[in-house]
Amino acid sequence: MHRPNTRSKQTAHPAPTQASKRKTRGSKATIDNNEPVNDPPPAKSGGRKPLRKTVEADKGDEEAIAMSAQDWAVVVAGEYEEYCKQKLQERWEDPMERAQLLQPMVKWYKERYDDFIDEKKVDGTFHKIIAKTRDEFMHSAQLASQYHDLHCFGFIMNLHPDETGRTGSMMWGVTRAYELMKKKQKKIISEEMAEWESLL
Repeated sequence: MHRPNTRSKQTAHPAPTQASKRKTRGSKATIDNNEPVNDPPPAKSGGRKPLRKTVEADKGDEEAIAMSAQDWAVVVAGEYEEYCKQKLQERWEDPMERAQLLQPMVKWYKERYDDFIDEKKVDGTFHKIIAKTRDEFMHSAQLASQYHDLHCFGFIMNLHPDETGRTGSMMWGVTRAYELMKKKQKKIISEEMAEWESLL
């Protein structure tokens, strides 16, 4: 007896277009440091995992041990000192000699980091670095307000828009007076930010 074919045909789904991808990237420039930045939701595991590095154990085999960021910094410092001693010998404690010795490494690192930042600026994810920079300023401003009754606020200007035209430039502040000023003078502040971008 012939059995009917009960398999359903699979429907091909079109690949997402470049325009649809752009809708989910980055965040618009804002003067409100409290507005969401469209970051992905936090992981359900809760809390950030500590930075860990591994080095080969001193047993002569492939066994590795895990260590904290602080311990890894000690290892790196030891390697740095050993390298300087090997290359500079008795001159290894001279800061100028060490700076000249490491100049090619520093140059290589800066070039790689510049490439990394340029890629972030183009692909629409540079807003995360802007937000982190804002948070660092706001932390210091909060301490100044709390202990010295100072009003600290300012602009973070990015002159390199991403592929969607967004720069992520923003104004930040922490005090109640700043919040009231921002709410009442939002249009003026936006115009001033645009003027600063053109001047820079």
